[in-house]
Amino acid sequence: MLSLARSLRNDGSDGLGARGDILRQALLSAGGSGPPGFDLDDSDILSALGAGGGGATSAGSDPLSRIVANIAGRSSRAAASSGAGGGDGGGGGGKSKDDKGNKQSPIEERNRLYSQMREAERECYELNRRIDAWNRLNKDCLSGSSGAQASFTARPFAFTPSTCSACAMQMAYQILSLLHAVYIANISQSEHTVTIDLLRFLLKESESLSPKLKDLKRRVIITLASTSEMASKMILAELKARLAAVQDVTSAEILGRIVELDFPSVNGYIELAVETLSSMNGN
Repeated sequence: MLSLARSLRNDGSDGLGARGDILRQALLSAGGSGPPGFDLDDSDILSALGAGGGGATSAGSDPLSRIVANIAGRSSRAAASSGAGGGDGGGGGGKSKDDKGNKQSPIEERNRLYSQMREAERECYELNRRIDAWNRLNKDCLSGSSGAQASFTARPFAFTPSTCSACAMQMAYQILSLLHAVYIANISQSEHTVTIDLLRFLLKESESLSPKLKDLKRRVIITLASTSEMASKMILAELKARLAAVQDVTSAEILGRIVELDFPSVNGYIELAVETLSSMNGN
């Protein structure tokens, strides 16, 4: 259409009436059938029709150039508007599809939140464990804080003996070995643990007692008698009572091993041994 307008323009004023009608109809139909916004100015059309006889004009003042620029600019804007609308539609469709794909059922959502909660609990526990370890290391106390030790010491300790015939003696041997090592290492710090019940347990021997455990019990008694003054007095009184009542063989054997040692209170055990021998010879 624009090529036709330019050719008509270049032809001059000859046949301008018929050719002008053709150009006018073409321009008007282009403006009416085009996209919205293609409103053409009648003055520009008339100026374009009458511009053939005038000389050459500048691009800015030429009515036909203005018509061409108007059509081209409005076509570009319409195309841009159409592309933007299509892009928004496509983006909206993609977002809706993603939301539909990412949507989880209530059960899956609860499972996901529960997994996150358990993971947070594990991290919290691990962090607290590391903090406690560093605190103990800084205090040079690997076994725990002083407060924890005090609460453990203040808490009453209830010992429940094992009734298993297969492992009872083995467990007793291991525990008594540990106790014997503690007494040998430093009796002054563990002297308060020596009680009359413990001594009676050590002096009690049954026929089913294993020889290894029997020997260990006697060694513990001898160690206490020779290293602790308080324990030595308690052991001496218990041996004297047993020998006077039933002439206990176990007590006599332990007394014979004690008198062979050299420690401050050994004279009491020697006197007890002499008295026992005298009573046996008198009978």
